[in-house]
Amino acid sequence: MGSGDELRFSLHDLIFICLGLATFLFDLGTDVWVVASFFEAGDYFWAGAVLLVVLFCSVVVQMFSWCWFAGDREQLKSLSNSGLLPPFKTTVGDGALRLLHGLQLGFLVRYITALEVGFRMHKERDTVGLQYIIYLINDISMLRLFESIFESAPQLTLMLYIMMLKNQMKLHQ
Repeated sequence: MGSGDELRFSLHDLIFICLGLATFLFDLGTDVWVVASFFEAGDYFWAGAVLLVVLFCSVVVQMFSWCWFAGDREQLKSLSNSGLLPPFKTTVGDGALRLLHGLQLGFLVRYITALEVGFRMHKERDTVGLQYIIYLINDISMLRLFESIFESAPQLTLMLYIMMLKNQMKLHQ
């Protein structure tokens, strides 16, 4: 956010949201790569174990995301009606949002929403929606923290166990 007396959403903030999205997609890509590498090597059990860890983490994060979104929806509407936030509207309805979370895409929807609102705020030099963009960024940050805790430790432990068991280390591990 900007410096000095005036808080505003700057280009740097928008760049950091884009970098966060890029790291999220990179993490997703490496998880797919690890599972595919085990599968191609014929290690179906280990491919399934890694996939199970990744999917479990994703389901937990999506559940938090949906619960937070559903719980905060009324609060966002009331802040919008009071003029503290820009008019609250979602481009995605409740049913579609529930489906996207079920398909494990809710986290991506949050990033896209933050990029959309952030770009609009930067382009229009809007400061009214600053509280909303801070809310979006905080939710994304907390969800990334949960993802790191739930996925990294079990996945690292599993990879170390596999390397010790096989007495070899491959690039995808």
